[in-house]
Amino acid sequence: NNLQHLTLWNNQIHELPSELINLSNLTYLDIDGNLFSEVPEVILQLSSLDTLWLNNNSITNLPDNIDMLSELILIDVTGNPITTLPNSLGNILTLKNLYAWETQLSSLPSSLSNINGLEKLSIAYSQFYEFPDVIQSFNNLDYLWIEGNYLFCENGEISEDLIPEFLI
Repeated sequence: NNLQHLTLWNNQIHELPSELINLSNLTYLDIDGNLFSEVPEVILQLSSLDTLWLNNNSITNLPDNIDMLSELILIDVTGNPITTLPNSLGNILTLKNLYAWETQLSSLPSSLSNINGLEKLSIAYSQFYEFPDVIQSFNNLDYLWIEGNYLFCENGEISEDLIPEFLI
């Protein structure tokens, strides 16, 4: 099969057929706005995927073996009740875009520092009370969206002491 791009957006589905594994040329998969509570196992078998939209489901965590998707350039977990990201995400060295806003994340794994090419990071409207130190290691970061968290404030006011020096 030559299918490279598959969008299943807003279809009220909660599972994917195992036959999806036959789509060996699939590079783009969008399952946004469905009823998934976990990442379907068949997705991890799609080794050609470079773009994976998992946003606006009910996914509570990414599998520890997410690094099986070693060609990923973009992953979006926005709008899911995820509380942590697995350390294995830091093994996906091709990752350039990580979108994880409107989640329950309060920290980022230090293993993300392995990803030298990360360019875009969205962690807005989550549960961050401290600025994630790992962000300082992203030398190619050109887009950082962190609004709507609980950063840089003391007693309801911005405190310059809480703003990382590299942002000033």
